Amino acid sequence: MAKNKPKKPTGVTGACIMSLGDVSAQAEFLPLKFPKAKEEIEAFIVGSFLNEGKKRPNFFSTHEIEVKQNKLDDYDFTLYSPYGEKSLELMEIAPLENLLGSYENAPKSYKPYDFAKFIFDKLMGKSVRYASSTGDGLILLMYVTDWHFALSETIINLLKYWTAQTQHSFEEIFFYVPIEPEGGLPYLIYPIPGVSWENFNPETYKENVVQIVGPIGWKPHKGGLINS
Repeated sequence: MAKNKPKKPTGVTGACIMSLGDVSAQAEFLPLKFPKAKEEIEAFIVGSFLNEGKKRPNFFSTHEIEVKQNKLDDYDFTLYSPYGEKSLELMEIAPLENLLGSYENAPKSYKPYDFAKFIFDKLMGKSVRYASSTGDGLILLMYVTDWHFALSETIINLLKYWTAQTQHSFEEIFFYVPIEPEGGLPYLIYPIPGVSWENFNPETYKENVVQIVGPIGWKPHKGGLINS
């Protein structure tokens, strides 16, 4: 890796393997190793996401997609397929500006409404930035690199609702949690066809609180981490 490539911090995420014995249970956490350079991290995320898409043909058709990583001051990636050319922009969900720039300062709980509003405002900021230059279609891929910021079902539903009710620049919006080098958990945020939001009231979630459960206080064991 060239020394002049800009580095980008990442958090901790990965796979948790449960082992059940006759009288006890054991959990082993296998942290995902990210590259260090910003452009390499982004290529890693996109490659993992598209690879996961191959396993889910009804979710995102990626079998014939070719990917080009673009230079600075452009969309992050261009996707080429038999159906046309699309631009792909990435957005990491990590409010480090509110955490003194460190994943280690992430809270152990959050209000999903407030967190969803933070994400939505960031999303709309990107939408405004690219409103006049979406070309043949702009896709937004949101992702996390730290388990503190994995989105609850409430946040995902709030983002689905707000993006369905608000005009923006994105043809499609996805959220992705990488778990292993070639796979993770993908979510489609927009569009969600055939869903009626008539009875959905986001204000009912304003005072909800999510307690974050993850590998807190886990120590290295057998190449991963295990709860002590």
